[in-house]
Amino acid sequence: MSMPSARPSGGPPAPPAGEAKGDKLHDSLGDPSANAAWSIISYLISGILFWGLLGWLADRWIFDPGTVVLLPIGVLVGAAAGGYLGYQRYLQATQ
Repeated sequence: MSMPSARPSGGPPAPPAGEAKGDKLHDSLGDPSANAAWSIISYLISGILFWGLLGWLADRWIFDPGTVVLLPIGVLVGAAAGGYLGYQRYLQATQ
């Protein structure tokens, strides 16, 4: 004979011990403005890295070695594009 379970079958599983309601860490993960802040930071960093890399590659391909013309332009374009995408993400999260 099997022992009856503590919760009825078919119901939602009980949350793990560290994820109780009122846990400030897990409550902040559902906050749209906190998620938007991390999105803005990640858009800025990835935009700077991506466009900076493209500028560096274009410098190496077009100009003499050691010439740095397009790298700073790529970094500025990446920062502007990342800021724009981050701002759009923030607007989307606050609606």
